[in-house]
Amino acid sequence: EDLLSLADEDRLDGLIVATTPDNQATVALAALEHQVPALIEKPLGLTSEVPSRLLEVQRLRPAILLINYVHLCAPAYQELKRRVLANPSDPPRWIVSEGYNRGPKRSFASLWDYGPHDLAMCLDLMGWRDPLQVQTVRRLTSTHGELFEIDAALAQTSIRLRCGNGGQTKRRFFQIVCKSGRTLAYDDSLLHPHKLQENGASVAVDVGTPLDRALERLVQGIILWKMGLWNHADSDLVLSLHINQSIEQILRQPAHRD
Repeated sequence: EDLLSLADEDRLDGLIVATTPDNQATVALAALEHQVPALIEKPLGLTSEVPSRLLEVQRLRPAILLINYVHLCAPAYQELKRRVLANPSDPPRWIVSEGYNRGPKRSFASLWDYGPHDLAMCLDLMGWRDPLQVQTVRRLTSTHGELFEIDAALAQTSIRLRCGNGGQTKRRFFQIVCKSGRTLAYDDSLLHPHKLQENGASVAVDVGTPLDRALERLVQGIILWKMGLWNHADSDLVLSLHINQSIEQILRQPAHRD
């Protein structure tokens, strides 16, 4: 509260918040009420009620509230998305997204820790036009933690997600297969500048880091905010609502074991 009170004295340009999910709603609400631009670590709470409530506040107190779905800012993902959108006659028909590691263990389901990145890329690429349709949920055998494998769909696109804290090593992989059979894959394990591949061939992309781009997005938002040009529709709360609803839907499904 003392920090946010600086906003009333025009001494605070913005906030970057990394706290536990149970505290995020309180900090995000205070930032909106003080109309302080903020970038908040994912997930935004552990229920869909959190982004839903914040959306209501934002409509009354417009302010920048960005959520750090950092892989949306990865140069390789952004180039993958650009190439997909440039060819609307060849839409994605199959998406595989994998994000896992060995730990960490939390007091909540690891799907809230890892799933938001996978879901953010799927929903962002497909434009949030349809809700995620969860078909099957499997819990894979792991001695290290939880590992979920989820089959789902968005409109006519089939999706397989594999995520959790029960992996042997760190993995961040996002691949699409288009209607024509063309494949595009963002593989974060590859070295710069070759994290993007099209039909198995490397595509050179910018070497900037996802976090650098996320921070640049916040700075550009603050500049537009001060000029009175920022549109609150550019916030991440709608995406957060879709992500949290999708995770709730997955966790409600009976999980099969492999």
